[in-house]
Amino acid sequence: MTIFKSMDTCYKFFNRQLNAEFLKAGYGEMTFNSYQYLIAIYKLHKDGDRATVTEIAHRLSVKKSSVVEMVKTLLKHQYVIKKENLNDKRRFTLELSDKGFDMMKIEAAFSEKMIRFFYDPLEPEEAEKFEKILGKVAQHLEDEVFQ
Repeated sequence: MTIFKSMDTCYKFFNRQLNAEFLKAGYGEMTFNSYQYLIAIYKLHKDGDRATVTEIAHRLSVKKSSVVEMVKTLLKHQYVIKKENLNDKRRFTLELSDKGFDMMKIEAAFSEKMIRFFYDPLEPEEAEKFEKILGKVAQHLEDEVFQ
């Protein structure tokens, strides 16, 4: 199996399992894609930045129009809260609602389970090498994307 086929298989498996976990928890409208937006909003706040349409688009490398459409969906399902700018009513920031934070908890528990699942077939030495190699590749990708 080629590296790309292996990565695609892992991605699809993770995606399907996470969607099933959301469904099981009663969040059937949440998809892996929409969850990426919640993560972006969460991380922007965690990093001390404002979660605006522009910042979310930049963080996810998507068009602002895509962010606007996803924000409508997240607001409709009450995963985020819209905070208007007191000085300019046209501007706003987004924050996670309690429901949005609940999703973060579900994903965190799920990710722990998946990490154990991915490491199960590996010997300790293999797991250590795998982490080093994957970390090196990830760092290279980040360096390329954020140049």
